[in-house]
Amino acid sequence: MTKPLTRPLDRQRWSPEEDALLARLRAENVSYAEISKKHLPHRSVRSIELRALTGVHDSFDSERVNRAKLIEANRQFVKAINKLREKVARRQATGARA
Repeated sequence: MTKPLTRPLDRQRWSPEEDALLARLRAENVSYAEISKKHLPHRSVRSIELRALTGVHDSFDSERVNRAKLIEANRQFVKAINKLREKVARRQATGARA
């Protein structure tokens, strides 16, 4: 019998402070092992390496901003479509009565 896969209990999201520290230390060519040992002891070497390779770079914040702008644009679009649908429904309702 196999166990179901579960996430580790101590797994935490990366904070902006951790991201900034990691970016600064990597810019100073500090090794992943040293970062894990001295600066982020609650993070594994592999976790730090993966974060450095996938989540911390100059465009990371701009990607979040762009994503937020896209989400807001989508909300505005949906709002406009719903207004148009209400307007069409009102016209159809008054046209049916006339």
